[in-house]
Amino acid sequence: KVGDEFQVRVIEVDPQGRINLSKKQVLGEYTGPREKPQRHEKRGRSDYKNKGRR
Repeated sequence: KVGDEFQVRVIEVDPQGRINLSKKQVLGEYTGPREKPQRHEKRGRSDYKNKGRR
């Protein structure tokens, strides 16, 4: 809610001076960075090369 106060932890200050904060790290909910699911390799279009042509 606007005006509420709570503690945060400074995670990073980037070269432009922006500050990244984390509320979860202070509350103990932070479990580390999430791993992104691996994507399957894309197939080439060679399967579709001559379909539909006569």
